[in-house]
Amino acid sequence: CLRRWWFIAFMRLAWLVGLPFGASDPAVAFVPMKIAVLLSSAGAVAALTAWTYKFTGRVSTAAIAALMGVASPSLLAYSSTVMTEGPTLLLLTGTLICWEVAIRRDRATGSCTWAMLAGLLFGVAVSMREPALFLAAWPLVSCFSDRPRHRWKMLAAAIIGMGVSLGFAILMAWQWSGVDPLAAMRSYSEYMRGERAIYGAHSGANVGYVVSHLLLATPLSGVVLLGSCAWAILSLPLRLVRRTAASRCDTSAHTPRDITVPRRLMWLGLSTLPYVLMTWYNPNLIFNYRLLLPLAWVLVPIAAYLL
Repeated sequence: CLRRWWFIAFMRLAWLVGLPFGASDPAVAFVPMKIAVLLSSAGAVAALTAWTYKFTGRVSTAAIAALMGVASPSLLAYSSTVMTEGPTLLLLTGTLICWEVAIRRDRATGSCTWAMLAGLLFGVAVSMREPALFLAAWPLVSCFSDRPRHRWKMLAAAIIGMGVSLGFAILMAWQWSGVDPLAAMRSYSEYMRGERAIYGAHSGANVGYVVSHLLLATPLSGVVLLGSCAWAILSLPLRLVRRTAASRCDTSAHTPRDITVPRRLMWLGLSTLPYVLMTWYNPNLIFNYRLLLPLAWVLVPIAAYLL
């Protein structure tokens, strides 16, 4: 319902870059756009690797995360055509990297700058794929779990950054299409009500779709997450208590204070609950498996760490 203005702008830029190479021909005008989407998907895998390493501090975990990202059938399928998934995952992972840098900065200026950059990237990601908004809980959860210095200033900077990029996209889409954003949202809401009337919101049946779509999005990650879910839930709290009591993380400016990597991963997983509930009650989940791709992407570091 936000008209994906940023995505259209990026695709137009790719087309303009391709003009000297024959993109003016309508028969091949889409080729530069496909290349841009493919490159953004490759960048998303690289960003996932970097974020996993920064989050866990383990080269082996980052390498496993890269393998899980490359082996995603959903990403490969949507990277072969002009779709929003690749650019959205790149922006989403870039957001997470910027936030990770922000919470490790000691000075308020550096923390807020990186937090605002995270917000700017996240606003662009939401304008491309609106469901990404349901992954916005992590910065707030991180402020309580990581307890970074200047956390409320960082959170305010991130919200401002998101408001700027998302607001700009809404304004430009309104000027470009002539459609009132509020009217578009009302139209989308009515459309979803119609979908629920046709398909229903079968929360019980959707559990199976969530599992199957998660496996389709990132099979290696999905197998690890689903196979070890019961074990992780039962054993992780006990391990966290022992590890937290035995040793605290370094309180330097380069590490989130007073929290271990498993505990941070646990909070990261819990922060995705709004997205899980959104997909769980979504009537389109029966045929729209790409809804699970952003969720599966964010959960990859957890699965990689469990291995």
